[in-house]
Amino acid sequence: MMAGMEACPSVDTVLGALDALYRQPDTEGKRKASLWLTELQSAVCSVSIFAAVIISCISVCDLCLHALNQLLPPRVEV
Repeated sequence: MMAGMEACPSVDTVLGALDALYRQPDTEGKRKASLWLTELQSAVCSVSIFAAVIISCISVCDLCLHALNQLLPPRVEV
């Protein structure tokens, strides 16, 4: 397993690393996140944690689409 980890990281931890890599301006944070995510790819739990991340993102997208649909005016059928 990865150095300093006894268990597979949480979805929130992985999302935090992805946020640091792609959205934060801190170059050192980006470098650390990149190294950590690269190391995570070779971990035994990588497939399950990345699947959980994808499912988490899909759930968030579904919630956003539902909320947006509630804001849109009703469609008029012709």
